[in-house]
Amino acid sequence: MELAHEMQMKLLPAVETFDFTNAAGRVQPAEQVGGDFYQLFELPEGRIGVMLGDVSLHGFPSALIMMLTMSAAGIFAQDAGSPASVLRKLDDALSDELATTEMYICLFYGVIDPARRELTYANAGHPHAFVIRSNGEAKRLVATDPPVGFAGSDSYAEETVSWSSGDDLLLLFTDGLSDTLATKGLKNGEAQVLEAAIENRFGSVSQVIDALFGLSTDTSMSALADDRAALVVQG
Repeated sequence: MELAHEMQMKLLPAVETFDFTNAAGRVQPAEQVGGDFYQLFELPEGRIGVMLGDVSLHGFPSALIMMLTMSAAGIFAQDAGSPASVLRKLDDALSDELATTEMYICLFYGVIDPARRELTYANAGHPHAFVIRSNGEAKRLVATDPPVGFAGSDSYAEETVSWSSGDDLLLLFTDGLSDTLATKGLKNGEAQVLEAAIENRFGSVSQVIDALFGLSTDTSMSALADDRAALVVQG
């Protein structure tokens, strides 16, 4: 299991080293391995693909689905083009495996187009996706479809919002991060994560990630009920 943990962590890209975008991410499984993941893709015409997923349950079965998803997504993101078509292809490719294991994936995939100043996204049931503006406004990127594994043949849709590279932050995180904070203070977990991201929006993206995970530094690994992941992209 320790070897599996090391292998899974190596699958996650070291986004801080990418020269085509300014991003930072982190995954902390509840067990040795888990089902939360993120990916970034360098796309034609200077566009940036951004994905974060949360496989239902956690542990070894979720980790296997996570690895299958990352492998397929790397192919489809380069070939399929639009976010909606990428999720459609992922759903088709993974539907049998998800049905067999009785699992599903909450998945966000967006494409940042700096030249057009747009972010186009498809959101398969992922609840925690936001664009944080330079003035501190947080815009929720609402779900466009059910999770991967539940969607029918007429899914998926996509939405487009404005985007200012260098000013706006794309914030994605899984419910394991916010649920850990749900009983701390008067604010719910999501509100605490958003508040920390907004307060640190003028720092580096790595500082934002550190602040988010620092909210629960007093929580032991044994107390984590779910995997935790977060990804911050500035374009």
